[in-house]
Amino acid sequence: MTTNAAFSVARAAGKVPTDRPFGKDMANNAFLSAFLATTVHDDVFFYAATGGAAEKYREIVPTLTDRTFRTHFLSQNDISRLAEPGCLMHLDPHLGRDAWDRRRVGQRSFSIVALIHTMAGPFNLDAHMETLLGPVQSWDALVCTSRAVKRTVEMLFERWSDYLSDRFGATRLPAPQLPILPLGVDVARFRRTDQRRAAGHAWRQRLGIAPDALAVLYLGRLSYVEKAHPTPMLIALEQAARQTGRKFHMIFAGWFPTPDHDGAFRAAHALYAPSIGMSIVDGRTEPAKTEIWHAADVFCSMVDNIQETFGLAPVEAMAAGLPCVVSDWDGYRDTVRHGEDGFRIATVMPPAGTGGLLPLGNASLNESFQRYVGSAALMTSVDIPQAATAFATLATNVELRRTMAENAATRAREVFDWPIVMRHYRELWTELADRRRTDAENAPRRENQSHEPRVEDPFRLYGHFATRQVVPEMVVALPPAGTGVAAADIPKSSLNNLADRHFLTPAEQREVLARLARGPQTVRAVLETVPRVRRLAAYRWLGHLLKFDALRIVDA
Repeated sequence: MTTNAAFSVARAAGKVPTDRPFGKDMANNAFLSAFLATTVHDDVFFYAATGGAAEKYREIVPTLTDRTFRTHFLSQNDISRLAEPGCLMHLDPHLGRDAWDRRRVGQRSFSIVALIHTMAGPFNLDAHMETLLGPVQSWDALVCTSRAVKRTVEMLFERWSDYLSDRFGATRLPAPQLPILPLGVDVARFRRTDQRRAAGHAWRQRLGIAPDALAVLYLGRLSYVEKAHPTPMLIALEQAARQTGRKFHMIFAGWFPTPDHDGAFRAAHALYAPSIGMSIVDGRTEPAKTEIWHAADVFCSMVDNIQETFGLAPVEAMAAGLPCVVSDWDGYRDTVRHGEDGFRIATVMPPAGTGGLLPLGNASLNESFQRYVGSAALMTSVDIPQAATAFATLATNVELRRTMAENAATRAREVFDWPIVMRHYRELWTELADRRRTDAENAPRRENQSHEPRVEDPFRLYGHFATRQVVPEMVVALPPAGTGVAAADIPKSSLNNLADRHFLTPAEQREVLARLARGPQTVRAVLETVPRVRRLAAYRWLGHLLKFDALRIVDA
């Protein structure tokens, strides 16, 4: 049987806001939905570091599946239970964070798989630094959604390795596995049917698209600073119209991150492509979200932004049976086959060494991420004449357009359908489980050492602040009758209840107090009244009693 997986929900998906549906959130929910639809296991585990994170998934899971599961929400206190599924699937790139959590209960307890959605920005880059510095093992993996992403991760690891070697003389810098696995789509949701063709025809009429016009669709967030600049697409269509004498109509479907983007898109259309029809459709809600694909003849996404890494929209377009004209850019290079599913248009960037000033403002948080990546995009070009030729070819060669559409639909079905993608993930989880049994452990935890230096036990790190610390040989006793404070009276003040979750349970407290009622006891004798796994909590509670004179040290 394949390895099961738990999902980290602390920093992952939740209910996607309908007004601002970011691709990462939709992809995470689609991933989870695909897992629930295809798993052979009856138990579903979520690692929820906060109560709020657990609530997010209690809300969304019923919307993703009709199946009934035994659902387990595990907190940081329950992390050892992740050994049951055997793998923690973290739906963002912060692999190092969970590796530190795992170190507390044993690094062979389970594997961790993290998923990269985007590479740009200081917080995402910090995640890869944390991965290299954290107690990550060879049975962990950082999933790269494309060859371009993997190459960037390797470059970052090399940079950090060089620095750590120069700084500390480090000679061994282990890294996780870096498999390349795509995101998936629900192909059936996009597949062309007679009903969807009719809906698409109705959209063409509604948008005023001439029957003989080539309708070109861009779908996604309509952001020229974070996704694709519209102007090269519009210029290319204008040039294609001049070359062929054919009609073209551009459909921008999606949503604008700020209201001023709408006016900017329309102004660019008037300035650069006056002979081309253009429609802007809100692609966030039904029926447009499902039907607009089938109003188009061609899909276009000439992305020029370093924020983009995989690009799910072209895969959705292929599932809808659309030939694609896309930029030759990062993940698009792995999804759209040039000359088979469509055309990939060449892109050009300035040379390495000329962009060093661009990220500084964002790294120091003095400049927005949007300004950083938008500035880089304005220095990145997509070959407009080449794109114009691609559009012209598809407009005039109906047979080629039909062949590419069929190729695209077949590729989506055979490569990117979620059941196929999930099979590859399960193979990865099982492979990592095999490694966990055989590979050497990296940086095993030393005895009496915190699992993570930055969350060191305060009573170890600051123990010398106090005059003395509680030790097993210390003799303690309840205060004489009529003096001190009764243990039962301590919680009556709201000033005293901040740390209750770290103490013994009420039943365990009664056992300890019954032992102390016999007279002075060594701390060692008191500890024997509770199970061994609860003795650290007993130490903490004894400290709490000493604070309020509900317990006294009598061996001084």
